[in-house]
Amino acid sequence: MQTSTRFTHSRRRSVATLALVGLAGTLGSFGLSASPAFADDAPVLAIVEPVAPVVATQASPEAVAEKSITPVDIKLTVLRSKGAAEIAKRQISLNSSQTKLAGQTTDCGFNAARSGEMAATSTGLAALGSQLAATTDLATATSLYGKIFTDFRVYLVVLPKTGNAMRCDFFVKSITEFNTAAAKLQVEIDAVKAGGGDTTAAQALKNSAVATVAPLNPTAAITPCAGLVPDKGDKAIQAANATALSGCDASLDAIGVSMKSARSQLNQSRAALKGARSADRDADKAKREADKDAREAKKDADKAKREAEKEARETKKDADKAARKAAKASKKANGNSDGGENNQD
Repeated sequence: MQTSTRFTHSRRRSVATLALVGLAGTLGSFGLSASPAFADDAPVLAIVEPVAPVVATQASPEAVAEKSITPVDIKLTVLRSKGAAEIAKRQISLNSSQTKLAGQTTDCGFNAARSGEMAATSTGLAALGSQLAATTDLATATSLYGKIFTDFRVYLVVLPKTGNAMRCDFFVKSITEFNTAAAKLQVEIDAVKAGGGDTTAAQALKNSAVATVAPLNPTAAITPCAGLVPDKGDKAIQAANATALSGCDASLDAIGVSMKSARSQLNQSRAALKGARSADRDADKAKREADKDAREAKKDADKAKREAEKEARETKKDADKAARKAAKASKKANGNSDGGENNQD
């Protein structure tokens, strides 16, 4: 009875061992390993458990660090990152605008103020960025973040004002260049007129162009926008700023339209003057040809007169010769007649 029981137990153990051996590869994939051992002449599977993973306890540094990252901390981190990006974007825009403003060769009177305003804005944004990076309070960070868009207004006030100043510079330069060109054209008109050319059309077009440009005042066009300041969240000020800037843009646009019209009139005046020169040249050419024809006709008349006089002289010479010959013959005849009479006596 004991032998049978032992055999049964041994057999069952062998079957279980073989099954486990067959699954050794599978177990290995779960971090388990198997090695054969021998006891009672039966293979036995020795299971070696993997090293237990390190699990952070409530007292470990890892758990403390993980537990300290709260949703508020995440929001604060995101807000700081967004604020830094928005400030950096505005700093780049301000630097680019400063470079363009410094390259202006004409100043209609606002460049120094615009440069100072951009420098102050850049400094203020940098300080705001430092405050935002240092704060650990979400409410404070939220307030600081909002000031990027209300207290500085880089894109709604500062840069548009600078753009207006540079457009003003451009138009002041354009008006100066136009007046110089108009004065030069007037000298040309006067020269053609003095030469007898018809400059009526050219003069009228030139005068119209000058009259178009004369009242233009780029400085006055942007003066209403010169004193605008960031609204700092005040909707009424924001709306007033937008209206003022729109008005300044419209005034500058109108100057641009007038300048284009004046340049066109000046070009038309040049074309009319060119036509006057051409007509004058044609008249001169016709006069020269008429003078040439007159000279040729006079030359032919003089030649004909000389030939007629020559012919008259020849005719007179022949007549004189014939007269002398006749006189000589008559004298001879008379002499012979006198001699005959003497002989009769």
